[in-house]
Parts: sequence; structure tokens; C-alpha cells
Amino acid sequence: MVGKVLPLRSILEGAVVCNVEHHVGDHGVSTRASGDYAIVISHNPDNGTSRTVGSNSHQERRRLYLAGAVP
Repeated sequence: MVGKVLPLRSILEGAVVCNVEHHVGDHGVSTRASGDYAIVISHNPDNGTSRTVGSNSHQERRRLYLAGAVP
């Protein structure tokens, strides 16, 4: 991870994030626009995923636990 990017597993639930990766290493394909953000809902270490919800779409997304985001 480079710069301010952290793995989703290191970001607390309820935190606002941007530039969320869908897959590890895809350089943040989600919530990249100005003023766009997502909220980390929960982490599930058993199956290695985290759940986020987007600001504009209001859709829950399941992401890889190791994917990065900018808090």
C-alpha cells in the first residue's frame, strides 16, 4: 500500500472512506469522484470480506478484506 491507503481490515467500522478498491491492486475503482464517499459497515474475517455502502448509490457492496481505501 502506498501513501494514505490502508487495507479495509485496518479501518474502523463506521469510518468514511474514498477510493475504495474492489479487488486488491486495482487502484481504487470505486468512489473516486469529487465529494463521493463510502462508509465501512462491517468486517467478516471468517470469509475475508468487508461491507461498504456508497453515498450516491446507497447500495451495499462486499469487498475483499485486504482491499485498500483512503480513510
